[in-house]
Amino acid sequence: MKRVIDGKAYNTDTAQEVARAKFTYEKNSARWISVATLYRTKGGAFFTVEVEKPDEAYADSREFVTFKPLSYDAAHKFARGDLNMSAGVELLADGIFPSVPEATDDHRP
Repeated sequence: MKRVIDGKAYNTDTAQEVARAKFTYEKNSARWISVATLYRTKGGAFFTVEVEKPDEAYADSREFVTFKPLSYDAAHKFARGDLNMSAGVELLADGIFPSVPEATDDHRP
């Protein structure tokens, strides 16, 4: 998929997939599934592509696709899972952002 936004091309076929998040939500009395993928262009720009569609019960419904350019900081937040998503983020590429710290038990004495 390719979109031109503000005179710049964002192409999923030539960009590198960096991270992906999948989550569900309720809308108009139906359960929707959303998959958001973070990409980095060859020129180093970041963007997301979010595909939203009703779950299997509404399989004949169309999907909605949204492209959104992101700053480095916003892309880093996406990769860390800091965007209030109800599911975790799957990292698809290493070395793009600083390492995320390993989880620790915050309740240990």
